[in-house]
Amino acid sequence: MKLKCLAAGATDFLSKPCSGAELILRAQNLTRMHRQQQELSAQKQDLEEALNNLQHKDRQLMRQEKLASLGRMSAGLIHEINNPLNYALQGLQLLHQGIAQLPADTKDEYREILHDVEGGVGRVTQIIADLRGFTTNTGPECRQMLELQPLVETVIEFLGANSRSDLQIKIEIPKGLSILADRNSMIQALTSVISNALTAMEEKNYPEGESPRLEIQGGRHEEKVLLSIQDNGQGISPEIQDRIFDPFFTTRDVGQGMGLGLSICHSILADHGATIEVRSEPGLFSTFTLQFPSNRS
Repeated sequence: MKLKCLAAGATDFLSKPCSGAELILRAQNLTRMHRQQQELSAQKQDLEEALNNLQHKDRQLMRQEKLASLGRMSAGLIHEINNPLNYALQGLQLLHQGIAQLPADTKDEYREILHDVEGGVGRVTQIIADLRGFTTNTGPECRQMLELQPLVETVIEFLGANSRSDLQIKIEIPKGLSILADRNSMIQALTSVISNALTAMEEKNYPEGESPRLEIQGGRHEEKVLLSIQDNGQGISPEIQDRIFDPFFTTRDVGQGMGLGLSICHSILADHGATIEVRSEPGLFSTFTLQFPSNRS
């Protein structure tokens, strides 16, 4: 009987007859063991949470180091590429001027070739412009208190989101909620996030009765200014959520993006002492949460 009880999971047993003192001692021992197990479980949970936080901070530090290295490399690349690129642009202008002197039967083919060359040079120009975002650091002297709601509305208007009749936009940001930031840099960062949200919604086939929806909310929490940007687009798979802020990472086809937008956004926010995190369910939604220092007097 004892063996069967122990095999079934019993912690202890008493044989009759037993004394009251023994019963009390065994009960006290079992209670103490239970409390110790609870303490060990709580300590384990705390250690796991601390480990997760350390891993998260380690990933953040590695990403920031990558972005800093990319910034240093970009500065050199931009310097080396700009001069040859300017020569190419000047040469294209001269080639356009020579079209009038060509025989009529060769002009169309000539224009087509020039168009292809211009497309390639334009692509390089855009890459240089994107890389320049890693080399631009704004110091404290360039920053001012910016109210978030007008800032977000400026980005929405710039992207033309208001003109889409099928898109529902909901902005809930308390009046006066402000951050200390460089205006141009912050517009660039918000443009990257909101533009990605719009693209995610464009690529989703919505069932009947559902339409694209963009919700932007702001507030304060634990001495931080929070701004969340949520879309009900196609979402981001868990496998790549940790990589979307890495430079040159993109899920789009070749020629449709360099994968630098969110990386530059991450770099700008880090330069302002802010962070960005993503939470997403594939096929349902994506939420980007930006946390800024409060800077309240």
